[in-house]
Amino acid sequence: MTVGGIQITFAPKAVSAIANHDADTGAVVTCVYGVTAAALKISEPVQAFMTRVRITKSFAQLTRRSPVWINGPAVSSIRAPIPKEYVAGVNTVVFTDSLTQGVKELPSDVPKAINDHGGEL
Repeated sequence: MTVGGIQITFAPKAVSAIANHDADTGAVVTCVYGVTAAALKISEPVQAFMTRVRITKSFAQLTRRSPVWINGPAVSSIRAPIPKEYVAGVNTVVFTDSLTQGVKELPSDVPKAINDHGGEL
């Protein structure tokens, strides 16, 4: 159920990432990426959501301004950011089919985090 009251039935494997803050506004709200074209905003905390839909083991916790959990098997590639592509502090760009996310972790550290959660980098 979204914060706007829309009930959405989805395949849990469609979730590519989850964050506990809205990337655009900074508002504290759980954002679910990958189910629809836009992030779904839900009132359920990240950990409770992941536990309820049984996806916890597949999600690596990384960091943008705040934590972001990325579905390891959904990651297709990573790379260092291109100059001026992201704000200072972004060291790695993570790609899934439905999301491109800049994170603070170093490119040398991201594969282990992703692979520990079912990724194949």
